[in-house]
Amino acid sequence: MYTVFIDTNIFIKLGMKFTSGILLELERYCEQGHITLVFTDIVVAELKKHKRKPIIDAVERYISAKESLCSKYDAKIVGNYSDEQLKKQILNSEYSKIDNFFRICNAKKIPLDKLQLEQILDDYINVVFPFTNKKQYEFKDAMNISLIKSQKAHESDDENNFIIISEDNGFIESFKSDDGYSIYNNLFEFISLVRSDTDYFAHSIIPLQQYLKGEEFDHYIINVLKSLDYTVFLDGYDDSDVIDVSNIEIKDIDFSINEMNGMPYLGELYLSYSLDAEYEFFDPYTSPYDSEDKVFIYENIVRGKNTFLVHVELPFRFRFDNQNIIDRNIDVDDYEVQAELTDSIELEVEYEGVQVALTEHDIDFDNYFVS
Repeated sequence: MYTVFIDTNIFIKLGMKFTSGILLELERYCEQGHITLVFTDIVVAELKKHKRKPIIDAVERYISAKESLCSKYDAKIVGNYSDEQLKKQILNSEYSKIDNFFRICNAKKIPLDKLQLEQILDDYINVVFPFTNKKQYEFKDAMNISLIKSQKAHESDDENNFIIISEDNGFIESFKSDDGYSIYNNLFEFISLVRSDTDYFAHSIIPLQQYLKGEEFDHYIINVLKSLDYTVFLDGYDDSDVIDVSNIEIKDIDFSINEMNGMPYLGELYLSYSLDAEYEFFDPYTSPYDSEDKVFIYENIVRGKNTFLVHVELPFRFRFDNQNIIDRNIDVDDYEVQAELTDSIELEVEYEGVQVALTEHDIDFDNYFVS
């Protein structure tokens, strides 16, 4: 049995996808009694705050488009939803996914009355982790740390492993001087440990683990990634055309299992890879424009080539006969890889319209030329 606290940054990195992938696998282990998940009101508030801004921005764009349509067409055709009601409805729907995840996991909320406020203030004054000279206002982390340590102090089962999963170094350092905590920087590493505790499951996934480490899979997945449709979006410009994608290099592979009984294996691959992309786009700012005929006299085409780091999730179905793979499928039909270029490159991968990952790279503008 493991008692587990997952920091907010882990959920955010996983896109807060509570009903699929590795979080769904975690949920099943909680239901089966392998894991006791603990959480705080601070984590829930941070997750909902992170959800709020993109939802509000999307609704505002919708409202603007609706107002434009209403000015041209019958408002009854467009719809007469209350703007505030629409925001509230969507926010409540997304917030419920967070609440339902912790509910289905039978997670235990650490009550706020366990906060050790005097200890937090003392750590702040003496610059003790999570406080540092550069990060002086880490009170949300300090509150979570205080609640976790209070919970641990009241645990009656000394053999119960208390797991902390976080990418925040200051947060992690707060537990290193105390006994009884195991620290993980990502959820995949911990889930691998839980799988190994289940004899049947640990044995049954050996073919999958070996396949993902082999050359055959490496060649296969590179061809799959080459088949994705890549589009570069440039701030202030029309969409670009990707001329070529090359030098795909796999950096990291993790996986989740959605179906755990028998064959085939159904789950998701979490891939990090780099690639070189050549692209070109029309530059209206340097193309002469005929205002009378309302056409460009000629079009300047700007070309660029950059290296991107990409993080994607791909649903898979693999079937093995003993140690040999006999059927494999990765569904990429609905994938669209996009990059937005301002003073940095943002490579954004979308699956069925939902953002999966975002990575930024500096741009060397010397690589650009006009033809």
